[in-house]
Amino acid sequence: MKGNISRLFSRFSLYDTTGLGHVVRKNLRLVILGVVIGNVSFTITGGTALTGYIKALGASDFMYSILLAMPFVSKFMQLVTSYILEKTRKRRQLMLVFGLISRLMWIPVALVPYFIPASEATIRIFTILVLVLLLSCMGAFIDSSFNSLVADIVPMRIRGRYFSARQRMMMISGVISGIVISFLLDKFTVGGSLAGYTIVFIIAGIFGAGDIICFLWVSFPPMKEPEAEPESMARMLREVFSNRSYMKLILLWTVWTFSVNISSPFFNVHMLGPMGMTYSEVNFLSVIISNVSTLLSIGLWGRLMDRYGNKAVARTFTLIAAFIPTMWLFTGPREIWMVPIIQFISGMVWPAIDLSTQNMYLYQAPEKNRSMYFAVYFCITQMVGVALGYSVGGWLLDNVFVHLSQELNWTFFGRQINQYQFIFQLSGMLRLVVTLALLRRLPETPEDRPALEMVRDVLSGGRKKRTKSVNLMK
Repeated sequence: MKGNISRLFSRFSLYDTTGLGHVVRKNLRLVILGVVIGNVSFTITGGTALTGYIKALGASDFMYSILLAMPFVSKFMQLVTSYILEKTRKRRQLMLVFGLISRLMWIPVALVPYFIPASEATIRIFTILVLVLLLSCMGAFIDSSFNSLVADIVPMRIRGRYFSARQRMMMISGVISGIVISFLLDKFTVGGSLAGYTIVFIIAGIFGAGDIICFLWVSFPPMKEPEAEPESMARMLREVFSNRSYMKLILLWTVWTFSVNISSPFFNVHMLGPMGMTYSEVNFLSVIISNVSTLLSIGLWGRLMDRYGNKAVARTFTLIAAFIPTMWLFTGPREIWMVPIIQFISGMVWPAIDLSTQNMYLYQAPEKNRSMYFAVYFCITQMVGVALGYSVGGWLLDNVFVHLSQELNWTFFGRQINQYQFIFQLSGMLRLVVTLALLRRLPETPEDRPALEMVRDVLSGGRKKRTKSVNLMK
């Protein structure tokens, strides 16, 4: 099996492998193979399938946002799992055991309608909420173990290019699986049937487990042994919270993440609901075009990060992302021409932001108690930035914007502005304020160069000689 996997990837190279040993190359390839398989599951559980499923069961926008928030509410578990990881040093066993159980739990989620009658709609939704919370809590062992692992097996000099290559392969997997999933949903959800959701969530469980199985053949390097007796959890946390540079990074990204996520769960709802799009239309005009855009651009973003540093990339692309919500004002019932434009831009912007952020927290976390640093980062950014953002957005929709849109009856170029477009514009304004006022304070590294210099080099095609310039973005 090991030999077959090695030969499978030996004919092409996605990133610079110069000077890498056999074990390192094998590990890096298996990590990419895992995400290719696992992204089938992520496409289902993080896309329109979950939106359609919970809405078909009768959930309100607020309950829908709470369901989507469950995986992020569970991020507090990373504090516990990271402590267990640091105490036991058994990241391989923790990742494989809890990873397999959590991924396979999507199968019971798929079967809920067959065990709880339709007359008990509230119990159905509550059961799914509990199952998603449980599988997410166990998934915290995956996050803690994986982040600790990649920090040890991915050489620093190729991280930008490697993670961009990993993202590229994930996008290819997303395009292919998205087409198949959309076909299944359109075919088997006709007339309110739940069969299509059952099929795709069972597939999610199987492929999610396949991702974890790939790590059976990864050579986990031993974790760095502590120089003294293992510290208590309270002491580890004090160490993280006393690291001013790291906490500054967490605070800034939490605020940015919140500004994004008060609206992000509702783009799919808007497309499937008021815009009247089918699953295939959403997949092709949204998911596939976004993924193609990412495939075309991700290699460049990786090189930009390696050359100019992560801060320049993050600040440039968060500024672009601040204007994306405005474009949704040009959409309406069966007016879908703007969707591919939005998604093409999004496909270029979000991977650059995600990769630069990932590289920042990997760089800022020291080797000692590294997994606890990652746990604090994810606990705060995901619980406050994502889970709270989702919930606040859902509450605003059900209690403020649905009434405001009816009372104001505003139009934009003849289009009625609905409650979802209101929340999109609020998100856009918050993004702009955060980008201009706060993200300029992101911690810097010796590799960071001015964002304006990067923009000028890109616009000139890299042909102009770099000269000293005033960093107007400071």
